Order: sequence, then C-alpha cells, then structure tokens
Amino acid sequence: MFGKQDQQNSTETDDLKAKLNYGAEKEKQIMNEIRNGNKAKSFSQLFESNIGGEFFSRPFASVFKDGRIYSLTDQNIYSVLNSSTGEVLYRYQSEARVKHDSLLAPAWNGLVACGFNHEATSRLVFWTKDGLIEHELDLGSLAGLHNVRDETLLAVQKDGSVLQIDKDYGQSTIAHVGPVQASKLAFFADQLVLVSKSSAGTAYKIFDGQEGSLGCQFEDILVTDEGIVCNKDIYKLESGKLQKYKNSPVAAVAGRTARVVNSQYLVTADENIQIYDLDDPSRLIESHALNSPADMIEADTVDGSVAVFVVSGDDLLLFVGGELVWARDESLAEISDILITDRHEELSVSLGDFEHEKHWSGYIDRVKHNLHLLFKEQHTDTDKHFGFNKTIVVLTRNGNLYGYDSYGHLEWSIKEHGFSRIFKLDNQAYAANEKVYAVQDGKLLETDVNEEQQVLYPPNLDGSYRLLTTAARGYNNTEVASPAVVLASRRVLYKYLNPQTSVGVFYNEDAALLKFVVYNKATNQTYASFEHSTKNPESLKLVFEENFIVFTTSEKNAETSLLGVIELYESLTPDQRSKVPEHQVRTYFLPSQVAAMTVTRTKYNIASKWLIVALRSGEIVAIPRTLANARRPFAVSKKEPEEMLMKYQPVLPVNPKLTLSHYRKLMATSKLVSVPTELESTTLVVGAGTDLFATLVRPSSSFDSMRGDFSKSTLLATIAVLVASILVVRPFVSQKQLKDAWQTRS
Repeated sequence: MFGKQDQQNSTETDDLKAKLNYGAEKEKQIMNEIRNGNKAKSFSQLFESNIGGEFFSRPFASVFKDGRIYSLTDQNIYSVLNSSTGEVLYRYQSEARVKHDSLLAPAWNGLVACGFNHEATSRLVFWTKDGLIEHELDLGSLAGLHNVRDETLLAVQKDGSVLQIDKDYGQSTIAHVGPVQASKLAFFADQLVLVSKSSAGTAYKIFDGQEGSLGCQFEDILVTDEGIVCNKDIYKLESGKLQKYKNSPVAAVAGRTARVVNSQYLVTADENIQIYDLDDPSRLIESHALNSPADMIEADTVDGSVAVFVVSGDDLLLFVGGELVWARDESLAEISDILITDRHEELSVSLGDFEHEKHWSGYIDRVKHNLHLLFKEQHTDTDKHFGFNKTIVVLTRNGNLYGYDSYGHLEWSIKEHGFSRIFKLDNQAYAANEKVYAVQDGKLLETDVNEEQQVLYPPNLDGSYRLLTTAARGYNNTEVASPAVVLASRRVLYKYLNPQTSVGVFYNEDAALLKFVVYNKATNQTYASFEHSTKNPESLKLVFEENFIVFTTSEKNAETSLLGVIELYESLTPDQRSKVPEHQVRTYFLPSQVAAMTVTRTKYNIASKWLIVALRSGEIVAIPRTLANARRPFAVSKKEPEEMLMKYQPVLPVNPKLTLSHYRKLMATSKLVSVPTELESTTLVVGAGTDLFATLVRPSSSFDSMRGDFSKSTLLATIAVLVASILVVRPFVSQKQLKDAWQTRS
C-alpha cells in the first residue's frame, strides 16, 4: 500500500498531492465556474464529474481537530471533512483491507497519525492537514495510539510493547504490558497511566511504577484530567499509586460514547446528545434528540461552542450549539446496483405550429419560430434534450433507493423498505423486496406480480462444477446495424445473431478451471464450450454483445488481467452458413486488474463499439473493439490492412486519451452501465461503487451534432458574404455570357 523506504516517500507524496489535492481542487473549480455561469453549462461538462458529490462510507474511527474531521471508514478510506460544510476535502483508499481496529490520533504540528492494521502488516502514517504523507513507519499490529502533550506519540502494539515516537520519528521501547487488544492513556501531572484491554480483563500500568487490574469493562472507562472513571468510581494517582474514590459525579452521567472536550465539557450520546459542565457534571448545558441511537461521537469546540460529530447508522451529523449544521448520507458510498431510465422530452415546437389550414400562414409561423430560435438566448437546459435527459436510479447496500437527474442533482429518495434488487422493463423502473413495486418519480406503486418465472439454466455439468454467472444479449436483431463482416475479397462472414444465444460460466474448484458454455436458452442446446484456468473465479467479469463475448479474469495479488474475446459466426468460411455457430478466440493482457466492464450501446448500434473497463487502479478507460478483436491475425498479409485488422499483440495498452475518468481516481467501481441517447454518435456511461460517475462517450466521434464552439454569428456572416458575392458577381457573369455569344456568332 505504501512505500517501504523513506526515499520513496517523497515520490508517493508527490503522487498523492497530484491525485488528492490537484484533483479535488480542479473539480471544485470546474463545478464552481459552471454554477456561477463563468462557463457554458453544457451537459458534457456537468456529466464528466462525480454525481451527487464524493462519499467515503461509514466511519469507524474519527478525530475532530482544528475544524476538520479525519476518519477511517468501512471502505478502507482515509478521509478529511470540512467541519463547517461537511464537504470532502481529501480521500485516500488503501489497496489492502483496513481492519476495524485501525487507529487515528492527533500528533504534533497539526499532523494526524493513522495506524493502518492489515491482515499481516501494520503501517503508521503521519498525514498533514492538506492530505499529504509526512512520514511512514512499519510497526507491529497496533492496539493504541496516544498523543503525549503534542511532544511525542505512544504506539501500543498488540504484543504489549509500548513504543515512544519523537518528532524526528525516532523509536524507543519504554515498556511492555503483555498482550493487548486496545488501550487508553491517562495523564496525571508528570506521570502517565496506560489502561489496557486483554483477554484477562482491564489492566493498568503506571510508567515507572506499579501495575494492576480495574474492576470494570474497558469500554466503560472514561479518562479525564481528574482521573480514570470506572463504573461509579474514579481512580486518582496519589503517591505513585491509583486510589479509588466512590460515587464520582462524572461516572453518574458518563457512558460508552462519552467524550471530554478541552477539559471543560463532557459530551454523551445515546438517543440524545447531552453536554455537561465537566467541573459540575450535574449541570446539563444543552440536550437535543437524535432520530436514531448514536454509534460513535467526536467533539471539539468551534468559536466557543461545542461541536459534536455523530455517526448514526449510515448518517453523519454535525451539531454546533444544539443546531444541526449539516448531515451526510453515506449509504451512497456502497451502491449495489443502478439503472437508467429515459424521461419524457419537452417538445421545442408545439403541435399548434403544425395545425394550420392555410399553408401561407403556417409557413409564416414556422419562419417566425425558426428566427426566434436562431436569435434568442439559448436556455441552459438545451443540451438535456436528444435523449440526454435521464433518471439514474441507485440501490444501496442497505436497501435504499435514490433518484438523480442528468445534472447529478438528488431528486428523491426512498428509505426503510429494504429493497434487494432493481430492474427495468419498457423504460419503467421496478424495485423488489417481498413484493415488486413500480418506481415513478420517487413514489412506489404496488404491482400484482407474485410469481417467479421459470427459466432454463445452462446445460448441467457434473457435480464438480458450480454455476458462476450467465450473460445474454439484451436486444433483438432489429437493433443490430450490420449482420455480417465484409472481407477484403468482398466476401462476407455472417455473424451468428440468434437472440436466444446465451453463455453460462461454471467453475471447478479442484481443477481451478472455468468452463464457458454457449447455449440456446430456449432449447438448452449447447453450441460450444471453452476452458480457462484461474484460481480466482471471483474476479470474472463477463459481457455478451451482438455476436461477441468478452470476459476478464485476474489472479490474486496480480498486477495484470487477462481479457478474452470469443466471436461467433454462422461459419468461418465466407459466404456460407452452418447448423451451429463457429467461433474464433483471442486473449490479451491488461496492465491492471478489472473491477467492472461493459460495452457501449447506441440507439441503432451504427457507431463503433468500445469496451468500457473500470480498473482497480481507479480509472475508467475505453478499449476500441478494433483492438479487442478475435480476428486479429498473427501475421499480417496484404489483405488484412484493407479490413483494418491489426497484427495480434498480446498486450492491450491503456491509451491516456481514452481515460474517461480524466484526472479523477474513482473508488471501488463495481458496476458499469452504457445506455443510448437519441444521437447515434453518443452513449451515456455510468460507473457506480463508492463514487457515482457519468460521462458522455462518442466512439465514432460526434458526427451528428454541432461542436461546442459552433458560432451562429459566424455562420450568418458567411451566408451574408456569399449572398453579397453572388449579387456582385452575377452582372459580370451575364455580361461575359453575352460577349461570348456575340463572338461565337461572328
């Protein structure tokens, strides 16, 4: 995840600065300019961004410091929030899984220490407030991180060793307390007391002093300047020993979520947030209710008021002075499925423009209408027509539904129904739990669907194989632009376009073997089968389009992916057909693991096809079908160039010009969808995961629409010059024709 040598840190820091700092600031600049009207509000500009903002999922550890909230989240993300607005300032996603016992702690000079605990290793990273890495250390698995008066940092490892880290990042072992699961640190004048959790219970260790046990659960312990609150008692350090005092007033109000703020306030939360005066815990300063119990809180003071950051389920809330300042719904960071439906377009020409009995009056009205369109200021929503006006329906892991418009604005949400899946039929979105509902403009309409349809699965193999997935073409032959491939000899290869053709993928655990079965889903007849070895079947991605099947697999911890292309034809002999399809196969390597894949769809499928691939490295890239082609020859003859077939190369390079996500690093993309628009050249591609990203793609360039720099004034001026030129030249032409006629007669 991180560099192993200090010499690499500067390079990694520069990379992170480019990705985190520049990327975030650039996107904010673009969106602010668009909102403020400094740039044309084109559909392409708005869609080439993250829809609905940036998300990072539910935090399990946070630090609230100096107007920023630093968090570690369920999606292995380190994030920084602006506490005033709730805006995401920086995000970093670890490639390795981050365990939930990972830690955050404030350090010196405004740094934040982040202890990443992974399955086999641990890493202590010091982050600046600007989201850059200041330093990294390799340590054992961490149980605690504690700031000691902004001078040093104590790192408690799970083997019980306590390390002291100074400002120069030097390390020294100062104590050993036995196996530890978690720890807290108490300050008493010039002495420190470490409270630790182990399988034996809760223990304490006075540095350079005695050690012992405490009679309460570790989670119930609250550390204050006065002492260690344990159940209803408080422990104070006197003469080098912990002395127990009963019936502490702080213990009467403290709970597992209690936090001490600036040694002045005590904040607790369950179904209510209560803020107490720490010097007089019986005095309640303020209290306000929550809609659901708090799972975690952090607090700080902002302009003399207590600010409380609350994590309640997937909701993140910030209260200042008892008022809710902002709220975030982080369930949108875990999108399980998306679908896209068309909206009804508004006609720019009314029916009344065509309902005229007199041709001349109708003609005059049409001329007026066209002149009005030509000279009036264009409405900002003009680019939303031509099929660009879509509704993006999002299903999250917790079963919520959200609807976005074409500009990425959240229009509606449906919560607390626990939907398990969504699907589309005849441009109508449906959501299902125990029942099936039609989703219309954010409202649920119950349907009478109550039976499952029986379908034929792929032909059964022996019991050693299990079914992984199936794929089929989602449209009929009327939407296929070309039924054949024209060869250089003018002969043709007919594509196999039976709409009932499907592919099923099975896996044999013992042999570590994938088996692809091409079959007829109506008759269950098997056409062909293919085998591919892999020890990581979960990495399989599969698409079926027209007459070609594309799949990708990658091995665990590998840097590359294998991409296979299977093309089906009526016969591989030109101008002939056979009873069963014949096929060609090619395999390629991609320089990164694949997280999701789809194929571009246009209205009539005339435009070229691109494979759209989401890489684990965070990019969404396009691969032209001319590169991912099963007919690429191993040796190019004189005829292949006429068919535009390139020589086979095993590696498919990623073209930076075809990186659709631009400078953004998208997180955990798991779903890609391509839907057609009314323009044949243009398709809409949406990627979903932690981020929801959309952009317009034109595989064959923009051949059916004006460019963004088209100028009506230039066109009118050109027409005027041409007309004037004709009027000026016409008399000379007539005169010349007359002279030529006289000369001919003479």
